[in-house]
Amino acid sequence: GDAWLALGLLMCLSVLPLSKALTNISGSLWSKTLQGARAQRIEMLLCHEFHARKYLIPDKLTFKDKDRLAKAAAEEEFGMDDHYDEEGGGGKAGKGGKAGGKEKGPQYAGGLVLEPKKGLYDKFVILLDFNSLY
Repeated sequence: GDAWLALGLLMCLSVLPLSKALTNISGSLWSKTLQGARAQRIEMLLCHEFHARKYLIPDKLTFKDKDRLAKAAAEEEFGMDDHYDEEGGGGKAGKGGKAGGKEKGPQYAGGLVLEPKKGLYDKFVILLDFNSLY
Protein backbone atom coordinates (compact mmCIF):
# COMPACT_ATOMS: atom_id res chain seq x y z
CA GLY A 1 0.00 0.00 0.00
CA ASP A 2 1.76 3.05 1.35
CA ALA A 3 5.25 1.70 0.75
CA TRP A 4 4.48 1.17 -2.95
CA LEU A 5 3.13 4.73 -3.18
CA ALA A 6 6.33 6.10 -1.64
CA LEU A 7 8.43 3.99 -4.01
CA GLY A 8 6.37 5.22 -6.96
CA LEU A 9 6.97 8.83 -5.94
CA LEU A 10 10.70 8.15 -5.60
CA MET A 11 10.82 6.71 -9.11
CA CYS A 12 8.60 9.40 -10.63
CA LEU A 13 10.63 12.26 -9.13
CA SER A 14 14.01 10.54 -9.77
CA VAL A 15 14.96 11.10 -6.13
CA LEU A 16 17.58 8.36 -5.94
CA PRO A 17 19.64 9.35 -9.01
CA LEU A 18 19.46 13.05 -8.13
CA SER A 19 20.40 12.50 -4.49
CA LYS A 20 23.26 10.22 -5.56
CA ALA A 21 24.53 12.94 -7.90
CA LEU A 22 24.42 15.48 -5.05
CA THR A 23 26.31 13.03 -2.85
CA ASN A 24 28.99 12.47 -5.50
CA ILE A 25 29.47 16.23 -5.95
CA SER A 26 29.70 17.02 -2.23
CA GLY A 27 31.56 13.88 -1.16
CA SER A 28 29.31 13.37 1.84
CA LEU A 29 27.31 10.33 2.89
CA TRP A 30 24.25 9.38 0.85
CA SER A 31 22.19 8.98 4.01
CA LYS A 32 22.96 12.60 4.98
CA THR A 33 21.87 13.76 1.53
CA LEU A 34 18.61 11.84 1.82
CA GLN A 35 18.02 13.40 5.25
CA GLY A 36 18.25 16.86 3.68
CA ALA A 37 21.39 17.91 5.56
CA ARG A 38 22.30 20.81 3.27
CA ALA A 39 24.77 22.47 5.63
CA GLN A 40 26.64 19.19 6.04
CA ARG A 41 26.84 18.73 2.25
CA ILE A 42 28.27 22.23 1.84
CA GLU A 43 30.74 21.66 4.66
CA MET A 44 31.93 18.42 3.05
CA LEU A 45 32.30 20.13 -0.32
CA LEU A 46 34.42 22.86 1.28
CA CYS A 47 36.49 20.31 3.22
CA HIS A 48 37.32 18.39 0.05
CA GLU A 49 38.24 21.60 -1.78
CA PHE A 50 40.50 22.75 1.08
CA HIS A 51 42.17 19.33 1.10
CA ALA A 52 42.73 19.48 -2.67
CA ARG A 53 44.43 22.87 -2.22
CA LYS A 54 46.59 21.52 0.65
CA TYR A 55 44.97 23.66 3.37
CA LEU A 56 44.46 22.40 6.89
CA ILE A 57 41.09 22.93 8.53
CA PRO A 58 40.96 23.23 12.32
CA ASP A 59 38.87 20.68 14.19
CA LYS A 60 35.29 21.64 14.92
CA LEU A 61 34.71 22.72 18.49
CA THR A 62 32.35 20.68 20.62
CA PHE A 63 29.61 22.39 22.62
CA LYS A 64 31.71 21.87 25.74
CA ASP A 65 34.72 23.58 24.13
CA LYS A 66 32.58 26.48 22.88
CA ASP A 67 31.07 26.93 26.34
CA ARG A 68 34.50 26.89 27.96
CA LEU A 69 35.83 29.49 25.50
CA ALA A 70 32.77 31.70 25.98
CA LYS A 71 33.19 31.58 29.77
CA ALA A 72 36.88 32.39 29.45
CA ALA A 73 36.09 35.34 27.16
CA ALA A 74 33.43 36.63 29.56
CA GLU A 75 35.82 36.27 32.47
CA GLU A 76 38.50 38.17 30.57
CA GLU A 77 36.09 40.90 29.43
CA PHE A 78 34.20 41.42 32.68
CA GLY A 79 36.74 40.08 35.18
CA MET A 80 34.24 37.55 36.58
CA ASP A 81 34.82 34.03 37.89
CA ASP A 82 32.65 31.08 36.81
CA HIS A 83 31.64 30.15 40.37
CA TYR A 84 30.62 33.75 41.04
CA ASP A 85 28.15 33.73 38.12
CA GLU A 86 26.68 30.37 39.10
CA GLU A 87 25.85 31.71 42.55
CA GLY A 88 23.78 34.47 40.97
CA GLY A 89 25.92 37.42 41.94
CA GLY A 90 28.08 39.97 40.23
CA GLY A 91 28.43 41.21 36.72
CA LYS A 92 25.44 42.45 34.75
CA ALA A 93 23.27 39.52 35.75
CA GLY A 94 20.09 40.40 37.60
CA LYS A 95 17.24 38.16 38.72
CA GLY A 96 17.59 34.64 37.40
CA GLY A 97 21.08 35.30 36.05
CA LYS A 98 19.76 37.17 33.02
CA ALA A 99 20.93 40.59 31.89
CA GLY A 100 18.81 43.30 33.45
CA GLY A 101 16.52 40.71 35.07
CA LYS A 102 13.73 41.29 32.51
CA GLU A 103 14.77 39.38 29.38
CA LYS A 104 13.45 35.86 28.90
CA GLY A 105 16.60 34.55 27.22
CA PRO A 106 19.93 35.57 25.77
CA GLN A 107 19.90 38.47 23.35
CA TYR A 108 21.80 38.10 20.09
CA ALA A 109 22.77 40.64 17.49
CA GLY A 110 21.46 39.98 13.99
CA GLY A 111 23.62 38.85 11.12
CA LEU A 112 25.57 41.24 8.93
CA VAL A 113 23.72 41.98 5.70
CA LEU A 114 25.66 43.92 3.10
CA GLU A 115 23.95 46.10 0.56
CA PRO A 116 24.50 44.78 -2.98
CA LYS A 117 26.64 46.81 -5.34
CA LYS A 118 25.03 47.57 -8.68
CA GLY A 119 26.81 46.55 -11.83
CA LEU A 120 28.35 43.57 -13.58
CA TYR A 121 30.38 41.16 -11.47
CA ASP A 122 33.39 39.83 -13.37
CA LYS A 123 34.54 37.65 -10.44
CA PHE A 124 32.81 34.81 -8.64
CA VAL A 125 29.93 35.54 -6.29
CA ILE A 126 29.39 32.98 -3.53
CA LEU A 127 26.21 32.56 -1.52
CA LEU A 128 26.14 30.24 1.49
CA ASP A 129 22.63 30.55 2.92
CA PHE A 130 22.51 27.47 5.20
CA ASN A 131 18.70 27.63 5.18
CA SER A 132 18.82 31.23 6.45
CA LEU A 133 20.24 29.83 9.71
CA TYR A 134 16.77 29.30 11.19
